[in-house]
Amino acid sequence: MIDNDSLWWSVLRGIQQEFRHATVSGEEIVAAISRRTGTDYRYFFDQYLKYPGVPVLEVVVSSQGNDVTARYRWKADVKEFRMPVRVTLEPETYSWIRPTTGWQEVKLRGVSPTEFRIAQECFYADLNLSWVYLDPRLRGETERPGH
Repeated sequence: MIDNDSLWWSVLRGIQQEFRHATVSGEEIVAAISRRTGTDYRYFFDQYLKYPGVPVLEVVVSSQGNDVTARYRWKADVKEFRMPVRVTLEPETYSWIRPTTGWQEVKLRGVSPTEFRIAQECFYADLNLSWVYLDPRLRGETERPGH
């Protein structure tokens, strides 16, 4: 989520120096991470530390003719949950999307529905991925569950 190795290691070293020889709470660690990165990560730690279930990334990739879009959102216990993830918006290239708990949509460029990938190894969450092929001749849709 921080996507900056030097900042991440600086944060870890700073926390170790600031709190060595001290008993600290989770809230103090979260506040220190947020302060040192300049970003409020309470939503992230609240979801993973205060609730038993992991968030679910829901993604529906739809195709109508040459137009391919991905709709996505987080299904999470924390209303403000907004963890970014990396996906293939273009062939063989991962880009960041920033899902929230509300539906969002993005057009894919040169990626078929089955070529759409999510860098699942980069986050701990469940995934609900499905494909919808819209056929204008049938004026309906056919849905195929993802993997």
